[in-house]
Amino acid sequence: MKLIDTHAHLDFPEFDRTRPEVIARAKASGVGIINCCLTSDGWVKVKDNKDLFLMTGCCPYRFSDWEPQWKLVNENIDNIIGVGEIGLDYYWVKEDHGRKREEENFLRFLKLAREHDKPVLIHSRNAEKRALEILKREKVEKAIMHCFSGMLEDALRAVDMGYLVSIPTNIVNSKQKQEFAKKLPLESIVLETDAPYLSPEHGKINEPANVVLSAKKIAEIRGIDFGQVCSVTTRNAREFFKI
Repeated sequence: MKLIDTHAHLDFPEFDRTRPEVIARAKASGVGIINCCLTSDGWVKVKDNKDLFLMTGCCPYRFSDWEPQWKLVNENIDNIIGVGEIGLDYYWVKEDHGRKREEENFLRFLKLAREHDKPVLIHSRNAEKRALEILKREKVEKAIMHCFSGMLEDALRAVDMGYLVSIPTNIVNSKQKQEFAKKLPLESIVLETDAPYLSPEHGKINEPANVVLSAKKIAEIRGIDFGQVCSVTTRNAREFFKI
């Protein structure tokens, strides 16, 4: 593998007709895929696919999914490389009681990951500071901050805590992600698509092969060789997930 997409959702309905072709394009581009399953239906679609590394977690704001997803993670803990995505979402959940429930659920999944020595992949939309507070309080050692939407100072705090920050493919257009790519240590960066979302091309379904575009953009921003970006970010992902 030349590159690793640390966060894709190829089990989503958007890929039901194209999944083999999407995976083939990623392989042809030298891209390995870590797939994050957020429903039991999605898990069934990909659980036997040998071309994917698997994680499973829960969507923070879909409250009705929490219990079945906790059961799915617990039952398949030996078949996944990490727990995620999990975390907090203050974009969709604005009421205090809902946010309190999210935190309780977040802690439950963190406990499960800790009990089984699994790294975690964190969703923290509009809740970066609070998520980092909880991770520090819970003494979480291995975390990837997925599609980090906070301020640069928050991302640097995550790095100081020993965490990785994933840069999504919308770096092609996002000034915020470009700033992250320039100012965060390369040794603290991994790549992701969040496919089918965050496409580098507006209006198109994203796919794992597009992390090549992210790596090229990071190389351009930092003024370094494309191969160096590939080597370091892939090593970061491999060491984090032990793959």
